Amino acid sequence: MNEQEIMMNEKIKKREKLDTILAYILLVIIIVAIVFVLYLKFIRKEETTVKPEEHQNNYITLNEISDKLNSSPLTNKYKNDNATFTSYVNDNSLNIDYKKDNEIINLNVKTVGTELEFNITEENKTIAEEIYKEIANIICVYYKNTEDSCRSTLSKINENNSVDGIRYVSSDNNKFVYINTTKSIDVENIDVYTTVTNVELSKTNYELKLDTEVINNIKVEETDTILTFTGDITTTGENNNISVLITLYDENSAKLTEEKYEYNDTNQISDNSEFRVEFNLNDTLNLENIKYYSINILK
Repeated sequence: MNEQEIMMNEKIKKREKLDTILAYILLVIIIVAIVFVLYLKFIRKEETTVKPEEHQNNYITLNEISDKLNSSPLTNKYKNDNATFTSYVNDNSLNIDYKKDNEIINLNVKTVGTELEFNITEENKTIAEEIYKEIANIICVYYKNTEDSCRSTLSKINENNSVDGIRYVSSDNNKFVYINTTKSIDVENIDVYTTVTNVELSKTNYELKLDTEVINNIKVEETDTILTFTGDITTTGENNNISVLITLYDENSAKLTEEKYEYNDTNQISDNSEFRVEFNLNDTLNLENIKYYSINILK
């Protein structure tokens, strides 16, 4: 083999070696491309479908609202009043049925975006307003607020005094209430007292904890002739023979008068039992003289 043939053979070997290297590189590129396509098709697709579900779990669901409503204090109140009350989910709606004697109310609460839509008419007004505020309370507590701050805030709102998270729309004789299910309403701060405390007549945004009893949702309503105090009481004690005592004071904190609401074996306390104490106003006891009041528990 002459020198020219030897050189030719070396060039052929070098080319074969280069072709082999290029073939391996091309094979690696093809494998990487196949793996990347499989990642996009299967793994990436799975990630994008899981994330929205995980995010959605941060929000309260219709089923959770329905379950909590069926075991709520409002439901117990209706049942104790010999009414039939239940809620259930149908597609994207919350269906609520109330029946007592000849009064039948069926609410179809639709989901509109992130809101629940309540249609309130003159016929269902009282019950529907109690229900939408109970549901608003359920949502409020779900987003880590206290029961007292939620109920106290809700007791003060209406179409003329709204709060972020609930909006009102009027149409003809109907009123529509929309509750956002993805966040809580803006709640107010609640003072907590553990002793009998004299407070101004206008103050109601507080909770009173005395021994085994808790009083909240306090309201003070006045007319020309009557001053009324209402609230809810809950007890962990076994004694049902107790009374809620309201005392009125003048500007010097001197006692003017007092009245009480009694609980006994026939008028027993359950969770959030309402009490009601009324004072008749006259020339001797008038609103100008009443500056403070206190609440106490008698056993």
